[in-house]
Amino acid sequence: MAAKKQMLDRHYKMIEKQMHATLMTAEPMKGGWMNDTRRIVLRNGKIYVAKISSPKAITSEAMMLDKLRPLINTPKVYIAENDLLLMEYIEHNHQPRILHAQPGLVLMDKLKPDTLLSPQAEIDAGKKIAYLHFYAKGKYFGFDKNVISCGVLIDNTPSTNWTQFFAERRLMPMAQATVASKNLDKSIMKPLEKICAKIHNYIKSPKFPSLLHGDLWRGNMLYDDNELLGVIDPAIYYGHHEVDLAMILMFNPVSDDFFKSYSDVMPIDEDFFTTPILVYQLYGYLLHCRLYGSHYQPHVKRWMARILDNKN
Repeated sequence: MAAKKQMLDRHYKMIEKQMHATLMTAEPMKGGWMNDTRRIVLRNGKIYVAKISSPKAITSEAMMLDKLRPLINTPKVYIAENDLLLMEYIEHNHQPRILHAQPGLVLMDKLKPDTLLSPQAEIDAGKKIAYLHFYAKGKYFGFDKNVISCGVLIDNTPSTNWTQFFAERRLMPMAQATVASKNLDKSIMKPLEKICAKIHNYIKSPKFPSLLHGDLWRGNMLYDDNELLGVIDPAIYYGHHEVDLAMILMFNPVSDDFFKSYSDVMPIDEDFFTTPILVYQLYGYLLHCRLYGSHYQPHVKRWMARILDNKN
């Protein structure tokens, strides 16, 4: 406890020095389980988000946020030094609004329940995500460097073959690491190897590689009642745009308003809603199983069975 307090004090002094204002409060934020994430309020009224993680993870996240920002809003990075990342705070429906702050006291609005996106927010989100996928085209699948997301090193070694890339850089390594972590039974490897051996039967190569957020589930989308305000916690690479769509649908549904708005900019293959969505979500469940524990194992097994039942 004493060591953590010393670390936090060191970070707070750095923030005060570089942002030229006295710290008033540093409240832990909802959703920051993987790192120590806090909402920082300074005496000048400015609000930021501070994240403490490994130096490599901090460097990687700052780079990814900067890479996405010209095409879709992400928090502006103010400090990315050693194990501290200080970012812009984007007020949104996931966090209570600060009404008043003074040393030792923060008065916050009541947190809204985590409801579905409004029709207006869905339409806006569809358009903004489609712009990212359409206008940020790559020459290959992967990225020019590996990235760290949720403490996991992601292999982005470039490839010109999408189906091979997804099998060899996503599904197999994530499954192997999850089995090694004891969060997944090794019996899943045989059906997964069968899927990967015939991966070209289950997913198609896109017309061009799109820059992906890479982990675009609802918790990484910041929105209010009217629009998508920004995205956080990326795991970027160039890949098939359907990957981000599959992640959006993993835990929360979106309506036809979202898909109509998206497809007005970026067409969606009708086949996506059959087998491809299952393959891309399988990777998401493997990742969640690795991070959150074996209670995601039934999802992994069920999704593999559905994929194998669809095409052989």
